[in-house]
Amino acid sequence: MYRCTPPHRPIRAARLACATLAACAPVFASGDPGATGAGTPVDELEHESIEIIGTSPTPGLGRAAETLPANVQAFTGSELVRERSSGVAALLAREGTGVSLASQQGNAFQPDLVFRGFTASPLLGSAQGLSVFIDGVRVNDPFGERVPWDLLPTVAIANLQLLPGSSPAFGANTLGGALALYTKDGREHPGAAATLGIDSHGQRGLEAELGDARGHWDGYVAASDTHAPGWAQHNASRVRLVFAKLGYRAGGTDIDLSYSGGNNHLEGTQLLPASWQATPAEAYTWPDAAHDQQQQLALKASSDLGRGLLLSATAFLRILATDELDANVDEDALAPGATPPAGGNATNDRLRAQTHASGAALQLSWQGALAGRTHALTLALSHDRGDIDFLHAAQSAVFSPTREVVGTGGFATVTDLALGQQSTGLALGDAVTLAPHWTLDVSGRHTRALARSRDRSGQDPALDAAHSFSQRDGALGLTWHGAGQATAYASFGTGTRMPTPAELSCADPAAPCTLANSFVADPPLQAVRARTLEFGVRGPLPGGRWRFAAYRTRLDNDIQMIATGNAAIATGYFSNVGSTERRGLEFTAQGQAGKVFAQAALALTRARYLDPWRTSSPGNAAADATGVIDVRAGDRLPGVPASSGHLRLAWAATPAWQWAIEARGQGSSWSRGDENNADPRGRLPGWLVLDADASWQPAPRWRIEAGVHNLFDRAVASAGALALNVFNGPGRSWSATAASYEAFRSPAAPRSAWLQLDYGL
Repeated sequence: MYRCTPPHRPIRAARLACATLAACAPVFASGDPGATGAGTPVDELEHESIEIIGTSPTPGLGRAAETLPANVQAFTGSELVRERSSGVAALLAREGTGVSLASQQGNAFQPDLVFRGFTASPLLGSAQGLSVFIDGVRVNDPFGERVPWDLLPTVAIANLQLLPGSSPAFGANTLGGALALYTKDGREHPGAAATLGIDSHGQRGLEAELGDARGHWDGYVAASDTHAPGWAQHNASRVRLVFAKLGYRAGGTDIDLSYSGGNNHLEGTQLLPASWQATPAEAYTWPDAAHDQQQQLALKASSDLGRGLLLSATAFLRILATDELDANVDEDALAPGATPPAGGNATNDRLRAQTHASGAALQLSWQGALAGRTHALTLALSHDRGDIDFLHAAQSAVFSPTREVVGTGGFATVTDLALGQQSTGLALGDAVTLAPHWTLDVSGRHTRALARSRDRSGQDPALDAAHSFSQRDGALGLTWHGAGQATAYASFGTGTRMPTPAELSCADPAAPCTLANSFVADPPLQAVRARTLEFGVRGPLPGGRWRFAAYRTRLDNDIQMIATGNAAIATGYFSNVGSTERRGLEFTAQGQAGKVFAQAALALTRARYLDPWRTSSPGNAAADATGVIDVRAGDRLPGVPASSGHLRLAWAATPAWQWAIEARGQGSSWSRGDENNADPRGRLPGWLVLDADASWQPAPRWRIEAGVHNLFDRAVASAGALALNVFNGPGRSWSATAASYEAFRSPAAPRSAWLQLDYGL
């Protein structure tokens, strides 16, 4: 696919993090679902020129995108080059359909990605609903299903695919879709490359990669380092990443061993009161910092057994260490008539979690004729395990005149907990070619999961608990693929998300948690069940294609965080709140005429509650005397834009010069704390911004790119909440008596210019 669009942002190199052991089975692909011969296994999913889609976490029988009963969005390596500085989540928000980003922490490396009303977030408290895989290994943290976007090795990604719907093939937590990323290897990406980028906010980054192949062996290594001082106060980041892969191919055997590591320091500034929007670079309280270290190893192997059979296996080990320091208001200092506690009016909460995750998968794929029909069968068995050592310590503190939280004593242990989760799944799928233009997809999965907790302090034996879950899911899809490349499809699928150890340990309304810090003995939660119905059509355009999809997903036993605090937005507990619904329309078109390329995308999303429930939101204008609001059936879920879209026009003036302009925007959404949609301050306004960029290629392996984000410097807020502003004293200092409820907003970065120099691949 030809795209005359240069990268949008300066390269943002990620920093060396501690690693994961990730498994990625090679792809055994055939562009024709009716092919009867297995052929030789090849990594088609890592090949930019062929749009082959993986239909399970462990790659096996790849499928041509046009034969799938889903609105799959695939992005190639050339598109990633244009967006590496922004990261994977930013690429999806910029280029994808129905994708938006929200920043709860005020840090660009920690976004909440929202797709079809479902969230993949690095923060606890979000209702997670998307699965993320890299080379077949699940990225979601077993502690709370969080997605550490800052630890993904963006420079090493060959392509990625966003697969919508409740697909049992991708296992737990695939309620609204799955994101599959595939890394480079030395055989398909030989040679050296480097990128240097800077922007007007002081961010600078360097990426380098090298690949080579000799006989049966190939190797690839990449590293990146980004230093971002931050456009606002106290939101600096340092992100360093490294990735390496060693591969062996001989005949029908393919083996890859990969290592990924990271060591990142991220600072955030929280949401700001609406009355502070004239000074969006200020920090509400600080410090709020996280230090992430990850190491991962992954082994993938496949063998062509002949007669259409392919055997694939993956295994991984991951060690993830997180150390967070969160500045918070001491709720006791806000009680009516209360004097500040002896230690002060604030607390420093330190969270330390070390996760050891491991897993393995074995998959047998067969392609051939049976009972007069052509089949592509897969049988997969997987097992994943995660063990978490969790420690929370708190320190009494006071607010300085600049709202820094300064400790007044030592840290005291609040919770010392061992958590664990394991899951075993058996999946079976078949793609049957009923006729030359008709394909029927059938799949099912049985999952058994166990979550456990154990108190290590000896002070809270009630925390000792074990919860088990068992669930069956299935999917059915029918696709008609015409000779003129037009396609129509319909599909129905179910998915399940088991409650996470973090949710199970914070589910008591009588003992809420300051997420993600405190845990108590709680009643059990029910697993979330998803059912998705989708219809779609797609077809060719001159130099491109168009796609249209309509979908509806219903969740039963949806889990939401129910807030209880006044000043602490993240104080609350998890609970099943009945049923919710996400429904929407998606349209995408792209084409090329001569030297002009155009791309347009529009998504309309409606996410709403189907059952009434109650939650605490004292700042809501419709709250009763106790601060409780009634959420009605039909009220919209917070944080989900009603619409989103983009329009990009690019002009290849000469073979060396390219110019582009792009309009991006999204509609209004509701703030947290306004789940009843009844507070006039709760609606987060929509926005529209304009970007411009250009590139010049003075020599075959050299390229210079530059651009401007938010050309007209529009004020943009990506997230919102109703909360108590306790800094209404002189100079925005602490004042319990002058505290007032306001709408809080997350201001996005103002206008910025960037420059990038690329060499190589």
